[in-house]
Amino acid sequence: MPKWRRYPARPRNTEIFHRSLLLRAKSALRSFIDSRTASKSDPVEIVAATEFRPLAADDLAAVVVARNEVMMLPSFLAHYRGLGVSRFIFLDDRSEDDSLAFLSRQPDVDLWTSPVRFAEAGGGMQWREALFARYGFNRWYLNLDADEYLIYDQYHEKPLQELIKHLESRRCRRLSAPMIDMYPSCAVEQAQFHGDSGMPWEVADLFDKDGYEFRMKRQNMLMVGGPRLRKFGLNNQLMKSPLIFWDEACSLRQGIHKPLPYTRNFFPISAVLLHFKFFADFRAELADAISDGQHYDNSREYKAIATALHPKDTLDFQSEVSTRYEGPQQMIELGFMQPLWAKIDDEGRHS
Repeated sequence: MPKWRRYPARPRNTEIFHRSLLLRAKSALRSFIDSRTASKSDPVEIVAATEFRPLAADDLAAVVVARNEVMMLPSFLAHYRGLGVSRFIFLDDRSEDDSLAFLSRQPDVDLWTSPVRFAEAGGGMQWREALFARYGFNRWYLNLDADEYLIYDQYHEKPLQELIKHLESRRCRRLSAPMIDMYPSCAVEQAQFHGDSGMPWEVADLFDKDGYEFRMKRQNMLMVGGPRLRKFGLNNQLMKSPLIFWDEACSLRQGIHKPLPYTRNFFPISAVLLHFKFFADFRAELADAISDGQHYDNSREYKAIATALHPKDTLDFQSEVSTRYEGPQQMIELGFMQPLWAKIDDEGRHS
């Protein structure tokens, strides 16, 4: 079995992404077996809440599952519009805030609902698959939650369309990115993010620069660690594929962290998902997740956090591994992700 390795790797070491021929063969076999099972699953019903509009050939769409995320939506849309996303396809899971009203006013948003809940839809995976099928196979999509903000090398200058060309030139059909939990440089209860101006990393501006572990598995690259492990003992899987070429071979029935075919899940990590859970409304969101009971294993993770939190204590994630977020170049230098746009010096060497 491949061993656990420290992550991020410093100095930067691409050898951690190497897979033996035996592991490659095991990935292909496991992918074949699990694909046959996934293909037998029944589709789930989705309902258009706005007029259906097919995607144009040059559209880049983001598929997003959301519930009660109105605080995040303005900055989320602004971030991805800036990256070149032209359409947003939202499946709203019975939001009780103003999410539906806000999204229905956005000209580049298609809004969907469903008569089934998140848990019944396989943690939202079947909704996502239904939306991919509805909007068309054989094209690239972003596959996101509303609290995930993708960054990569020079993302301010290089839109996603250039990133896709880069991936295609390397015969890559997915972009792998770990979720890095962001948290404020104060007590979480004091971290007010209003969402109507600015970006969430201006408030939740810290992350753990160390304390992660990484290994290769048959299905995917696995990463664990970060502040949820450090504070609550939760070994969450952090790796995702936020940018994916979706064709009829693809499936999410084995989970968001290991999409089928597994053989496409091993491109060296070249991006990060900044993940924003910890603002002043965190305790209210925690209580909602527990009472709603829709998350994995009847919201077990949320219950564990609630048990660890004393009602009168403040939640502060700051520690000796905390560092302030500065941008994508910092994440490259720390070893969280690889540079994408290699430069060639006067002697023809890549840098």
